[in-house]
Amino acid sequence: MLKSVDIAYLKHFFQFAKKYRSTALLGIAMLPLSVITSILFPWLIIQIIDVHLTNSDMDGLMLYVGYLILVLIASYIVDSLYSYSLRKTGQYTITDMRSVLFERVLKLPRRYFDDTPTGVTLSRLTSDLETIGETFVTSVVGLVKDTLNTVA
Repeated sequence: MLKSVDIAYLKHFFQFAKKYRSTALLGIAMLPLSVITSILFPWLIIQIIDVHLTNSDMDGLMLYVGYLILVLIASYIVDSLYSYSLRKTGQYTITDMRSVLFERVLKLPRRYFDDTPTGVTLSRLTSDLETIGETFVTSVVGLVKDTLNTVA
């Protein structure tokens, strides 16, 4: 379960992501279409095998193969838009977070830099921000997509 600290971190992240709402909404809008195309593809294969090939009914076979190709192309386009939009949102959000953190590091007292090596601070900031960005794009939204696929 999500803890109150986790929810606070998510709210803080979404404050940065708010500027890129339209790109994120495009990706989220592709989510149901992605689920539909991922369900249609195996259903069409079942129809081709069970209805046309086992019954030697070749009349509508080419029509179903055409549908299968259309669903495959639609699935590629929808999944590409979904992935691109959400990754773009994540990358822009991380860029904004980096800028804010860079300003904060510049305002730290000199004593901090005497006690802490600069490489430690930079590597920590870089790795933490990359982890946040990847977690947002792949884990949180992927979890929603997988849940919808499972339910459907």
